Amino acid sequence: MAAKKPAAPVATPQPIPRRKPAPKAQTAPAGDDNVVDMPGTSVAVQKPAGTALALSDRLKARAIRQREEIAKAPAATGNMISFRGGSMVLNDIPLGNRLPVILVAAQFERSYYPGAFTPGEAVVPSCYSRDNIVPHEDAAFPQHDTCKDCQWNQFETAREGTGKACKEGLKLAVVHAEQAADPKSNPVIAQCRLSVLNAKTIRQDLQGIMANPNIEHSVQAILTLTCVPDAKSQYKTGLVFEGYAPGEVVERVEPLIEQAEELLNESYPSSMAIDPKAAAVKSGKAPRSVKRF
Repeated sequence: MAAKKPAAPVATPQPIPRRKPAPKAQTAPAGDDNVVDMPGTSVAVQKPAGTALALSDRLKARAIRQREEIAKAPAATGNMISFRGGSMVLNDIPLGNRLPVILVAAQFERSYYPGAFTPGEAVVPSCYSRDNIVPHEDAAFPQHDTCKDCQWNQFETAREGTGKACKEGLKLAVVHAEQAADPKSNPVIAQCRLSVLNAKTIRQDLQGIMANPNIEHSVQAILTLTCVPDAKSQYKTGLVFEGYAPGEVVERVEPLIEQAEELLNESYPSSMAIDPKAAAVKSGKAPRSVKRF
């Protein structure tokens, strides 16, 4: 009777290896022609003796640089609510004039756009500040060392009217109140940027709401964000207090506060900013400067 063969050992599942960081550049020994340093990357790629570096290997080396650059770009900035013609629009979807929201975060911002506004054109501020003291460290074209002494922070420097070329505004991060109340829904953070006049109105509304002794943070309030056409400022917004948010809703929204604050404070991609000098050439005239006496 033939002896039974021993059973093959059962392979033990191996843990998935963690992704290692990109290796640092390695210097090839002098005179070694089989190692190719890829310009603009942090790696050296080995090639077989007497052969050209394969396309796949070249692309892999280039991809390291590409991933590094992509990582520098801002993360998703969330949905943006615009106020077109006095009504709210989110991702080309009309929202009407009244929107039930919970305000998750707010952020002051000073921004300077050198060119005239063009509907549908995606641009970011050439210079901006979040502390109202100095330009943001990532501003593409800082206009002065300090906001206080910047020429665009003076009246009668705007392209039209007697206002300032550098605008003071307010950014809000909100979630839809109905989404926040639905335990099966994941509330989506939406942002909106308010003009100078509307920022003043919203500030007054928020100060009144936050004066309520039963409200420690705005996530405890159900609000209605309103928007109507206005001849003077194109649109007029407001925040109306509708009642207190239930405890379970506050619990659901509270973890979003930090994420909302990060979204409001993300740097603008500098590649989308307009060079003030180029804007002056394109328009055929330089932005108005401060009157000098």
